[in-house]
Amino acid sequence: MTEQEIKWLFNTMRGINFFQQFNLDTIDTLIKKIEKYSYPKGTRIIKEGEPGKAFYIIYKGKVKVWKKKTLFSKINLAELSGGNFFGEMSLVTDDPCSANVTAIEPVEVFVLLKETFRNILRSNPALLEEIKHIIEKRKFEQEIKK
Repeated sequence: MTEQEIKWLFNTMRGINFFQQFNLDTIDTLIKKIEKYSYPKGTRIIKEGEPGKAFYIIYKGKVKVWKKKTLFSKINLAELSGGNFFGEMSLVTDDPCSANVTAIEPVEVFVLLKETFRNILRSNPALLEEIKHIIEKRKFEQEIKK
């Protein structure tokens, strides 16, 4: 990663509720373990029903979040672009992915793998509990939207 990308990622992570409880050293540790991936337009990054493997922060480009409704129809839930994120539920829970995420234009994302994140949380149980609380709140909000 370039110095500019690292600064952008640091500032973006500080604005994401999952990471606001982290001290600067922990965020620095996470950034050192984050990888940058590129996906061409049309690539399905996350498939509904499969195990979650990572947390993604969009650097450039756009993705569509959608769910399959019936065999021939789908529901578009959101379009996300630079600074938005997805896959956060997979970091703490073992629930399958609740939606599909597809690149609707070429996209660059910063990726934090689930196991990397969990290894950091093991050393901070209070932080793990806070993250679980955030996830439960998001699950509740998703249920209300159904």
